[in-house]
Amino acid sequence: MSDSSNKKPNQRAKNQEPKTKDQRPKTKNHMRVIEWNINRSSKKRFNAQMRAIADRAPDILILVEVGKAAANCGVLDELELVHREFSQDHVAEDARTKSGVMVASRWPVKVATTFADLPYPDRLMAFTVDSPDGEIEVVAMHAPPGSSTGYHKIDTMEAAFEHLAVESDQIRIFAGDFNTPRDETAEGETITFGDKRSQRWIDGEWNVLRGLEPFGMVDAFRSVHGYKVRAWSHQLVRKGKLRWRRRYDHMIVSESLTIRSVNYLHEFDELSDHTPLEALIFSSS
Repeated sequence: MSDSSNKKPNQRAKNQEPKTKDQRPKTKNHMRVIEWNINRSSKKRFNAQMRAIADRAPDILILVEVGKAAANCGVLDELELVHREFSQDHVAEDARTKSGVMVASRWPVKVATTFADLPYPDRLMAFTVDSPDGEIEVVAMHAPPGSSTGYHKIDTMEAAFEHLAVESDQIRIFAGDFNTPRDETAEGETITFGDKRSQRWIDGEWNVLRGLEPFGMVDAFRSVHGYKVRAWSHQLVRKGKLRWRRRYDHMIVSESLTIRSVNYLHEFDELSDHTPLEALIFSSS
C-alpha cells in the first residue's frame, strides 16, 4: 500500500483546554474513562494496579487481558465500580482463552453483543452502560497478536468494524489494545502491519483505527493532540535496549462528544507492560 493510500482527512472531535488532572468537573454530563491492558495480572498485582489509579476516580474502566484471578477481585468496589461484566462469563468454557475483557462502572453495565463465532470470543464484546446521561455502548477489544495468531487478529478486527460501521445516535466508545499501528507520522499517516501480509490485513487494521470516521467515530487522542505529538502505550526492550515504542491502546469515540483531555498515564508504567489511556469526556446533553 502506498503512503498516500494510508492518508485520510483527520476528523477532530470537539475539544477544549484541559484542566489539571485532579480537577473533576461539577457538571452532570461528564465521564472519566480509562482503558488499560493489565497484562493478565495476579490477584495481588491487580489489587495494586486498581489502588494506584483510585485517585483518578474513573466512571468507566475498560480492562483488557484480564485473567480469571483478577476478574474475581473485590478491589473494584473500593473504586465504587460496583457494576461490571467480564467477557469470559459469557462465552462457552471450552472457547475461553487465557484472558478476556472487562467493563466496570459506577453505573449499571450489561452485555449487549457477544461474538461467539470468533476464534477467541472472549477478546471482543459489546456492553451497555446506563449512565445518568443515557445509555452508552462500550465495545472492548483485545486484538490477538498477528505474529502468533495470524488472521485470527483480522477476524477479530473485522467483527468489531462490522458491528460499529453503522450510523447511530447512541454514544459509543470503542477501546482496548488493538495491537496496531506499526507507526504514525506527523503528517497524519497511519502505517499498519499489513504491507507485508495482504490487502485484507491492511483493511482490517485500518478500519478499526480510521475506518469508523465516516460513521461518526474518531480517535480520541488524535482528535485532541493531532499527529505531531508522538505517543506510545507499549514498548519492546531486549537485552536492555529499546527496540520500539508503539501506540497500541486506543479509544475511538462518538464525534458528538467533547473531549476535555486525553492522555497516556505513564506514571503507571511499572504496573503493566501497557500504559493506561485516560479521557475526560463531556456529552452534548
